[in-house]
Order: sequence, then C-alpha cells, then structure tokens
Amino acid sequence: MKKLQSLIMAAALSVCITTALSAQKQIVWFDAGLRVMGGAGAMFNSSIADNPLVDYDLALTNSFGIGGRIGINKAYSGLSLEAMYNQFGTTYEYDGGLTNGEATWQSLDVYALFRNAKNLGYFEIGPKVSFLEEATDGRGGNATPNYASTNIGAALGFGAYVLGTEGAFSATLGLRFEYGITNYVNEDAPEGYNLSGAIYTTDNGTIGDGGSDHPIFVGIVFEANFGIGYVGVAQCGARSKFMMF
Repeated sequence: MKKLQSLIMAAALSVCITTALSAQKQIVWFDAGLRVMGGAGAMFNSSIADNPLVDYDLALTNSFGIGGRIGINKAYSGLSLEAMYNQFGTTYEYDGGLTNGEATWQSLDVYALFRNAKNLGYFEIGPKVSFLEEATDGRGGNATPNYASTNIGAALGFGAYVLGTEGAFSATLGLRFEYGITNYVNEDAPEGYNLSGAIYTTDNGTIGDGGSDHPIFVGIVFEANFGIGYVGVAQCGARSKFMMF
C-alpha cells in the first residue's frame, strides 16, 4: 500500500514538474510599445472663439508626435505609462484685412493612462503632464517666456487591434482626444496675452482680450507593442517567477 501511495505521489510530482512551464498562472504581465500620432491641434481660447472676426483653422496635419509606452497589466486591464514628444500647431484666420497667424508649440508629454484591452479593441483614459519646450505666437514671435513650463491635461483614446492581440507582438490603430485643463499662459505674461497674438483694435472692436489658453488635440494613433514577459506562479504551488513571452 505504501509503495502504491509512493508511486502515485511520484507520478503526480512528475506531471506537475513537466507541465509547470506551460501551466503558469499569470499574476501580472508587461509590454512595451512605440507609438506615433498625427491630427488636428489648437490652443483654445474662449475670448477668441466667441469673436466673430477670428476663426480657428483645424488643419488635419498641423500636429504630430512620437514616443513610447510601458504597460503594467493584469488580465485585460492595466496602467500605460507613456512619454511623447509632440508638436502642435493652430492657424488663426482674421477677417477685416488682418494678417493670419500660425501658432506652434512643442512639448514633452507624460501620460499615466488606465487601459483596458479586450475583444480585439482597447480603451484608455487618464491624466497627462506637458513640459513646454518652445512656443511661437500667432505673429511669429517667441512666446515661450509667456507660457507655463508645465500644463496639466487629460487624454482619452480607443481603437482596435490590426495585428495580433497580446503576447509577443501586436499593433493597434485608434483615435485620441486630449485637452489641457490648466491655463497655459503664465502669470508673468503681458496683460491680455494669448498665443494667437490677436490683440488688435479695429473698427469692429478688439480681437482677443486675454482669457485662458487650453491646448486641444484630436488625432489618429498607431501603436506597435512588444510583449516583455509576465510574473507567474505554477499551478502546483511553486514560487512565482518572471517568464519571457
């Protein structure tokens, strides 16, 4: 009887050992990705938007960015940490014979997004912090000193897998919407200043009277993701370990 019990235990242990690598229970898994995005950007200012003498021209190719991400995931949800170098731009069209202006700004943007990827698609939402690199106002002047070094915003995105779903490699294509919550103009800027540079007095009144500037972006995002590995524990009760995909 003891020999039979010993044989059964030995057989069970053998099965456990031989299947441990293929029977890992994932605790958390990691991936990394490269992403590019492009679309329409603007520095929204309500005092300008409400003025009948000026229009925003949301060109579909005036903004773009490139960067990377690291994902810390459990099952279908996780945290996506991103760093993007973005260049945004916006064009103001003035009526009444005034010269149009194109404002641009470059920033290093850091994101911390909740991400859920399931059913061949993904959804992400969370905060972003923009670190201003350089800005030019609507008349071509250097606007960098008039703008805050950091801006707090939010990002929302969703899309679908175009190649793979998870594991060693996948690619996604989606849409992203971003909005700067805090005013980008700093307290030391001239009174009434905004990125458009639209402080003009005409027969029809004044164009631009300060207000607050909030960067917005709507665009297409392409992302290539590479699986790094996962922390798993064998179903037979072995210690957790890191496994490569």
